[in-house]
Amino acid sequence: MKFVCLFSLVLCPLFAQPNAGAVIIDQGADIFPINFTAIVKYQGKTLTPVYTGLVLHSFFKYSFVITKNPDLSKSFMFTAAKCDFSEPPYPFPMKPPLCFPVAESDAIDIGPIAFALKEYHTLAPMAYHHPIMYSSFAELSHGELATVQPVTLADPQMVMLDGLSYNLVEFDMTNFAIISQVALPQQARVFSVRPDATGPGNEVWTAHGGTVDEISITDLASQSVVATIPTTSLDPNNTVPVGIGFTSTGLTALYAVSYFTPDSSGDNGALLVFDVVNRKLTSTLPLKYAPAALVVAPDGLTAYILSSTGMITYYDVFSGTADLSVSTYTPGMNGGYPGAVSSVFIHPNGNQLFWNVGTLLEVFDLTAHKLTNQFNSYLPTTATPFMQVSQDGLMAWFADEFGDIFAIDTRYGNLLAIYLGSSGSAVYPGPLN
Repeated sequence: MKFVCLFSLVLCPLFAQPNAGAVIIDQGADIFPINFTAIVKYQGKTLTPVYTGLVLHSFFKYSFVITKNPDLSKSFMFTAAKCDFSEPPYPFPMKPPLCFPVAESDAIDIGPIAFALKEYHTLAPMAYHHPIMYSSFAELSHGELATVQPVTLADPQMVMLDGLSYNLVEFDMTNFAIISQVALPQQARVFSVRPDATGPGNEVWTAHGGTVDEISITDLASQSVVATIPTTSLDPNNTVPVGIGFTSTGLTALYAVSYFTPDSSGDNGALLVFDVVNRKLTSTLPLKYAPAALVVAPDGLTAYILSSTGMITYYDVFSGTADLSVSTYTPGMNGGYPGAVSSVFIHPNGNQLFWNVGTLLEVFDLTAHKLTNQFNSYLPTTATPFMQVSQDGLMAWFADEFGDIFAIDTRYGNLLAIYLGSSGSAVYPGPLN
């Protein structure tokens, strides 16, 4: 429109520049009209336009750049602001518009930005896509799902259960060698490493099910089982171990179990609370809904128990009470529930839960008590996936029985990378690059 050409538009500068040696794949800067009006007011009076047409009332101004970095990864940077005229700029004298930055979630919906973002993920899909970068002066309308990448320990280790034996194994990820190996008294179902503020955790609690229901406490340093705690309040023939975890202090252990059949009170599971120092069971909380997974918040103050029927129970560690009134969530679009999941993770910020329903990634807002996103992992719907989430909560890794490995951005659901591994691969992700 000719009228628009009268304005001198100063675009918001990008807050960062491409890395040295980067190649600009695409860039753009312009205005994007929001609405027009044929009603013209000047000094409080409605005037009749002297020409036929619409008058620009407000618009977005934006700029973006897509770059290919020297390491062949890609970056997307953009900025946007909404501009409004205090009064329609007709008739003269016209006043310059007032422009304010918009929230990122609104900016990515602007037509040209949305198109450029689609282009960013379409070009060279096998290349690593850095998380999109938005102008620092714009306030986010929703919290970031990624935090600062944790510093890798000088001697990273992994603790795992040997699926072919009763052994608990500690593995050195630097030298790729077994550090310690402990034979458990019986086959284990779930385990957790007790937090230790003074150094690497050496104490592991392992839950057993079946004919004998008990907790084994293992010392990885001495490579021995140092104690067992019987769960005498449970029927071992009716109990399935679901998950075990600790508060951040390591002084309290939480153990969730599911029942094959409801007990005499109609409960379908229980949450057991242990005094870690004295190694004894202190309380048992009956659960109406059969638990399928247990996760503890990073601050150790709340535990979340996901059921097989689509419920999340919030358990307050200090008060020892559970809140069911806020636990209902909306199931995935395919009607799946956490009972069908293989993995559940909590974001390090403590505000989101991640789990998979089949090949779908579910994102649950623990503050709003609702499912906020559901993303496709790009695996075949017939696959049986194994899912892990990176330590910073930025990526979800899916691996299937055929060796396909897909890395998914947990914020926007974008496909970040594809790898081909061996059949039945299990992924324990570090940084993508």
